[in-house]
Amino acid sequence: MKRILWCLFIIAILHSSVQAADKIRIGFSALIASYSSLPVGQKRGFFQEEGLQAEFIRMNATVGLATLISGEIDYYTQLGGGVAAAIGGAPVKIAACYVPGPTATLVARPEFKSVQESLEVRRSGSMSSAAISAS
Repeated sequence: MKRILWCLFIIAILHSSVQAADKIRIGFSALIASYSSLPVGQKRGFFQEEGLQAEFIRMNATVGLATLISGEIDYYTQLGGGVAAAIGGAPVKIAACYVPGPTATLVARPEFKSVQESLEVRRSGSMSSAAISAS
């Protein structure tokens, strides 16, 4: 009788400690430095340590936001589209923003030494309208 009680006790303890990981789907727009922490975190086991089984799906911004709103994915990594959707009344929330600054870079022709200089050239009209629209 004691053996049966001990077996039931051990089974109850082991059964409650073994739980399936929560499955989450994360959409991202591109494999760029801003989002590199996600696959690195998965490879290092950070998601598993928190009981999460993450699936990463690459998709463009329009599809990403639509699938987020429809519930086909759980998270999407593009901040701008999410903010615009939230302002427009979509049922989304910004959960985190872990990029410490802008990820865009301004690249100019060698003759421009500063942003101010390039803006002065544009204002003076010395550039063609085709050059302005291409920049």
